[in-house]
Amino acid sequence: MLRKNSKEKKKIAIIGAGIGGLTTGALLARRGYNVIVFDQAIAPGGCASTFKRRGYTFDVGATQVAGLEPGGIHHRIFSELELELPAAQAGSQGVAA
Repeated sequence: MLRKNSKEKKKIAIIGAGIGGLTTGALLARRGYNVIVFDQAIAPGGCASTFKRRGYTFDVGATQVAGLEPGGIHHRIFSELELELPAAQAGSQGVAA
């Protein structure tokens, strides 16, 4: 963690704008680091991105997320970043009613 009396922010370069690189970048930036993220792709997301073909959009990566329960890894990350967890609604976006 940066010292409070430090005048210059530490610079961090992250290679890869997938979910891991983006999460790491957000957490480090939240802790006061100067972060830049590089990726070979045009859009961020890595295996959590999408692509389009003939008017259809396809998911590339995971279609389910775990760890959103209190104390779970995603819950802890969202809490540290002071973000609200996205709410799933039964019967929409493939969530069973």
